[in-house]
Amino acid sequence: MLFRHETQLSPQTWAALYRTDDGEQQPISAVERCFGLETQRKRHGLELMRPMLAALGNPHTCYPVIHVTGSKGKGSTAAMVASILQAYGLRVGLYVSPSLTRFEERIQLNGAWIRPERVAEHVANLRRMLQRHALPEPKFFEAATAVAFMEFRDAAVDVAVVEVGLGGRRDATNVVQPDVAVITTIELEHTAILGRSLTSIAAEKAGIIKPNCTVISGVDTAEAELVVAQHAQACQVPLLRLGVDFQVRAEKLQIASQQVSISFDCPELPLRCLPSVQMALPGCCQARNAALAVAAVQAFVHRRRYRPDTLEGAIRAGLAQLYWPGRLELCRLGTHPVLLDVAHTPGSIAQLVDHLKRFFSRGHVTVVLGLLRDKPAAAIARLLAEAADQVIVAPVKWYRSADPGPVAEAFELFGIPATVAPSIRQAVEHAVRYGDPDGLIVVTGSVFAVGEAKRAFGL
Repeated sequence: MLFRHETQLSPQTWAALYRTDDGEQQPISAVERCFGLETQRKRHGLELMRPMLAALGNPHTCYPVIHVTGSKGKGSTAAMVASILQAYGLRVGLYVSPSLTRFEERIQLNGAWIRPERVAEHVANLRRMLQRHALPEPKFFEAATAVAFMEFRDAAVDVAVVEVGLGGRRDATNVVQPDVAVITTIELEHTAILGRSLTSIAAEKAGIIKPNCTVISGVDTAEAELVVAQHAQACQVPLLRLGVDFQVRAEKLQIASQQVSISFDCPELPLRCLPSVQMALPGCCQARNAALAVAAVQAFVHRRRYRPDTLEGAIRAGLAQLYWPGRLELCRLGTHPVLLDVAHTPGSIAQLVDHLKRFFSRGHVTVVLGLLRDKPAAAIARLLAEAADQVIVAPVKWYRSADPGPVAEAFELFGIPATVAPSIRQAVEHAVRYGDPDGLIVVTGSVFAVGEAKRAFGL
């Protein structure tokens, strides 16, 4: 099978695979053309990032940074932080990964994607610099990160919100000196790279903590909490913890939105209580992410000595207006409701199942699932079996796609009918053609599965 032999594929073959979505051509960015797709397991990391950025004039030092990591929720939290700060009146850069549909959405200025021609300009500048200084070529993520930092410098942003790509300590983004470091959650994930225990993964993610920053933590397991606290203490920086120093309470959980209240027991922060905050994103996990985002914004405003008089209004506007696709996103495909969710860990799948039980328990649920091969298929099958009536498993167009056969077999062990489709597009088409006409189709398992569905059907 193609996905079993990714190391034998040339960059040109991967480019063709990436561009072709069942016949629909997808654009390739200048980063991908020049530095390959994001398929390399090995990265140069900080060993190349530091001299490369130095040769570019250290663009990452030209603005304050809020750095966000975690096992789940880091992208949503970063997007909320950026949305609030934009509503507060700042010019905000946002760097996230991976992308749902195309490269340009990774780099945003006040919510607008970077233009492809700007990416090309930065890549040309980067290539000239590499040749001038005889530096090795960066891998995809390192080049993408450098492009983001250059764009934020050229755009004269007031603040950059930067999501970690993988882990934290050795991630290419970890050249920044953050004002605020956010750690959302810690679960067992990417164990071959980050370690096989919560403490080792926590140590990797806590590597973004540096002197002279404020740490915001949503970590809720004792052993991981201890590691984060030890890193904060070693750097002699304040640590604000969800559930201890600030709280969030869900008040109205709806199918496509929710209302929460957030309170703080931190006298140094501008706001102590935010009652009845309307959020555009549904889901219990998003309430936690919102609390982390609000704490990060408050800490940033306090550190920068910005005026707090319009902060509450900005928080309310930023959370109410945010559009962040692929997170319990309810769409329609013809007459069929379709729920898109990028859940890919047992923790995030459990949140998806909770949402399905709350709002879709009476209807027929067909799950279209595309996993990466490092995900615990049996644990995910056990969770989804609580809400799914049938499952269609398909490979995603990514070099680490799981073989759908064994994944389907895992569902059969829990008594859930499971079939295999050649692609996410064909899996969704099968669900539409043969599923319950009034039933819900859920596309989940990875960012790549959701992205393929959005591209294929214009969702």
